Amino acid sequence: MNKFILIIFSILLLTTNLRSQNEEESKKQLWIIPDYAKVQFAGNIGFLSGGIGYQLFKNKMQTEFIYGFVPKKHAHAEIHAFTLKNTFPLFRKQYLGLEISPYLGFTFSYETGRNSFVELPSQYPSGYYSSNAFHLCFMGGVAAKQQLNPKYFIKEIEFFAEAVSVDSFFWYKINSRQIKLYQVVSMALGVNFYF
Repeated sequence: MNKFILIIFSILLLTTNLRSQNEEESKKQLWIIPDYAKVQFAGNIGFLSGGIGYQLFKNKMQTEFIYGFVPKKHAHAEIHAFTLKNTFPLFRKQYLGLEISPYLGFTFSYETGRNSFVELPSQYPSGYYSSNAFHLCFMGGVAAKQQLNPKYFIKEIEFFAEAVSVDSFFWYKINSRQIKLYQVVSMALGVNFYF
């Protein structure tokens, strides 16, 4: 868990240093500077995860690079996940001073750990299991963004909640009437800090 906190702190420190220059000028010259930092709980990308995000195509898409961590006590083995997350806002509406935005999206994750494999280990019969190191997840959620004082380093804060399903779980649901929707969907909560 200490490694995770150190990584999140390093990301925030790096983005703070990059943003300390003239923001508009540096944004045009250094496209690599992220638009926001993310912290997320659950959602099949880690017990706790964090990363950086970019708003693309005039805010019609958000792309995020996320590191997720699952402690051994929650998964029988320590897991590290590296995720590319893409979300697409359906619309934006102002309500009580908040910008409310429902969205759909997907993630692509690579998971490391003792229980993850790209190629089937030799002790299993050939073709019995498929790779479980890579996952595609589908999600739908809603975000609420609040503008802060533009003088602050963090200009906006956005809270979100989403329902997520992993590709293999979703496939099981499609092919079996006994599996209920609530058995293949999990929830995630998080916050984005916009610079």
